[in-house]
Amino acid sequence: MKTTVSVAFQKLLLTSLLLLLYTFNYAVAENWTAFWDEQRYKRGFKDENGKVKIPPTFMGMTQATQFKNIIAVMEEKNDQFDSYYLLKSGERVENVNIYTIDHSFDCESDNKIRFRDKNTANMGYLNGQGKIAIPAIYNTGQPFVNGLASVKKGATLECINNGKP
Repeated sequence: MKTTVSVAFQKLLLTSLLLLLYTFNYAVAENWTAFWDEQRYKRGFKDENGKVKIPPTFMGMTQATQFKNIIAVMEEKNDQFDSYYLLKSGERVENVNIYTIDHSFDCESDNKIRFRDKNTANMGYLNGQGKIAIPAIYNTGQPFVNGLASVKKGATLECINNGKP
């Protein structure tokens, strides 16, 4: 009986310790906050202490106000617009298209951000490290909230002409 109780207590103690470490690690993850350069009409990001992490270089459809892990950005280079996903490490995610909705880029939610497959135009989700978390097999979908997202799969697009399909 003593052995069973001590093993159960050890498991409980270990689980509690792991949960505490996970919570501490999650709590210290720093979000960067967007700031606006009114003279150049560009957006940059600062840390919690006000230190500029990314100078104002992003424009247009860049909508993120917080930068936790991954954001969709647009910048102008050589009279061209360059849009891509950016990780906090400075790494670009190049192998997918930006997901846009209502003329703006998607923002990270629950450590996921929507993307479009370059070949099929279907939608999927990247994780905060820029890796495909959920393959692009959906027509469209909503951002994740509390671990859930609603999606459409197999939808068809129809044209209505003067109220007649």
